[in-house]
Amino acid sequence: MGKIGTQIKASFVLALGDNFYNTGVTSDTSSRFTNTWSSIYNTDSMKTLPWYILAGNHDHEGNVTAQIEYSKIDPTKRWNFPDEFYTKSFTEDGISVDVIMIDTVDLCGTNAVQDIAVEGYFDALPSPNAAAPNANWQWIEDQLAASKADYLFVGGHYPVYSVCQHGPTQTLITNLQPLLQKYNAHYLSGHDHW
Repeated sequence: MGKIGTQIKASFVLALGDNFYNTGVTSDTSSRFTNTWSSIYNTDSMKTLPWYILAGNHDHEGNVTAQIEYSKIDPTKRWNFPDEFYTKSFTEDGISVDVIMIDTVDLCGTNAVQDIAVEGYFDALPSPNAAAPNANWQWIEDQLAASKADYLFVGGHYPVYSVCQHGPTQTLITNLQPLLQKYNAHYLSGHDHW
């Protein structure tokens, strides 16, 4: 990442979840913030870049609020995780970009099986429940509709579609994809990585 950060003259990093395997962190004073983040991503090109963070399913196994709270005490001032849902705007060389960061675990649920060796680890997530709408969907649409940026991105942990082992996320196909198309937004995700 350090080499690529230098080559592309990166301005920031989007961390799209699963910040701490396998079960997140328990408190905002966890040594994991130093041992597996700030002391790892400390090359010249990385040590001053702001990181914009969201939670993944493994983070939800721990204390996501602790990761949010760490933003207030991070001695490097790079860890930016103000809430589970938030928007960040950038302008560089006259080009504007809005990034809407969303917690797809909150929106889609999670698979309780955490061990890859256990049957059911790659089972599909639950389908959306129309009887229990999530108010965050309206917040997402409001943010998309309000954007006047040249480029509009949504960042989430779960993919909409994936050919990897976890596969597509039906809740995002049903609820997010139409919004992405309506507002000409692009989606960035984590989760599937092999």
